[in-house]
Amino acid sequence: MFKAAEIPARKERIAELKKEKKERLAMVERKTAARTIFEQNKAINSLTTQELTTLLKYHGMEKLGDGKVPEKSEKWRKIMEKGKAAPSVIKWIVDEEVSLEKLKAEPILIIETTLGCLKQHYNQKLLVTFKVLPKRKRQPCWQRCLVLEWRRLRRR
Repeated sequence: MFKAAEIPARKERIAELKKEKKERLAMVERKTAARTIFEQNKAINSLTTQELTTLLKYHGMEKLGDGKVPEKSEKWRKIMEKGKAAPSVIKWIVDEEVSLEKLKAEPILIIETTLGCLKQHYNQKLLVTFKVLPKRKRQPCWQRCLVLEWRRLRRR
């Protein structure tokens, strides 16, 4: 990819990471709230609408609508009867936050683009070719490379 194509791809990756971070942090909050409710050891019939909503969301039921207490209680009862486990919570760790910030802050290096990769590949091929040359041909080749590099730098 060229740099112009790498910029939107990086922005998309940043947006994906931000979304994942938001979802994970919300899940940690739900788990904490659900644990608080579990620790109260209330019967299903004595749970409030808000508590039932919290428990159901923690178990992955995002779209609950405006269900009343009996409906939510029934859903929660079914979950408990089936013994359905809540989705696992993966915390957003410091390393992930550092990589996200690094991705946002670092400029796009030429090596990260297709052109940069091609240039690196060309240089590697040139080095391998230089190493297999007989010793008597290396010196003139090396001098020619130096002259070309000197001219390139002088043009700047």
